Amino acid sequence: MHFGLSYGPLTEEHESRLSEAYADSDIGDYFDTYKEAFVSQYIHINHPDASSEEGYDFTGYDWNYARLAGLNDDETVTTVPCEWDETLDCYDLIPYDGEQTVLSLSDAFWYEDFPNIDFDILNLGVPEITEPTEPTEPTDAHVRVVHLSPDAPAVDVYANGSAVGVDNVDFPAGSAYLTVPAGEYTFEVAPTGTSYADVVPVGLTADLEAGVSYTAIAHGYLDPTNGSNGFAITPFVTDRSEVTEGTFRLQVVHAAAADAFAQVDIWNITDADSPAALIEDFDYGTSVTTELPTGVAFVLGVDVDNDASPDATFNIPDSLTGVVSVYAVNDTAGVPFLFAHLDDGTTVQIDAE
Repeated sequence: MHFGLSYGPLTEEHESRLSEAYADSDIGDYFDTYKEAFVSQYIHINHPDASSEEGYDFTGYDWNYARLAGLNDDETVTTVPCEWDETLDCYDLIPYDGEQTVLSLSDAFWYEDFPNIDFDILNLGVPEITEPTEPTEPTDAHVRVVHLSPDAPAVDVYANGSAVGVDNVDFPAGSAYLTVPAGEYTFEVAPTGTSYADVVPVGLTADLEAGVSYTAIAHGYLDPTNGSNGFAITPFVTDRSEVTEGTFRLQVVHAAAADAFAQVDIWNITDADSPAALIEDFDYGTSVTTELPTGVAFVLGVDVDNDASPDATFNIPDSLTGVVSVYAVNDTAGVPFLFAHLDDGTTVQIDAE
């Protein structure tokens, strides 16, 4: 019985050494071949098709096992169990640690003896070894700002007393995400064209966690004497993880500060004959996140007086994908509208029908 070894590319110092052994035994054939080389990932054991020119019919013979052992200490590296049929085609994973290893394929027994045939032991190439890398923990947070205060002028944004490059943000507008080191921040705004000494007295102090995305929304009225909600900057966590296939993630934030909108119901009235409540008892200053199918246009209704009848309707296009934030807002006249904020910072105003 002849056995050959075929490895991937080797340097001269790793030239192969092959010994062949033939044996006749009542219990089967024994062979011992070895090669000094860098071991690759797979050893492939196969034999010629049963219909080969030798004419041997191997059907009915049972393959017991093949054992890979280290020649130096005869330590078994792996055992390759195989089941015999008309062909024998076995693979096994051989650990590779980057060191030179001497292997022998030995102790291949059949329950019955038969004439010698050719087998090959094929190494499928020397692998490229790279050092394993541990996944790095995030150290940065992501934050964007949105101006939704109806009576506030265009503003410049400061963090811990320094300008962050988000300037002249007018109502309504939103920025793209900024990447900042995780930690505690105080965010403040000042009218555009002024300095940090002129920041609005109300700011936001927040501890930004690494790997988390935040939307800091300036909302409410600088002058709340009409009974509306006063100015505030509120952080909302935005889930930007992978979205379920076939859906987009919708984060809805209630930022309409007029008293008339203190609590509203959001309805899906795409099918006018079968309206469905989407968000009930939606309080000012809160948010809700859900997933909706992509490629579908929606008609949303806002019910401000809890009578299950929408007082304003909005057409949502079928082009939304990924993660989308939609803010319910009102203008200085108290007219509600929706303000969509895409993940790349793009914003779109959606007026009531």
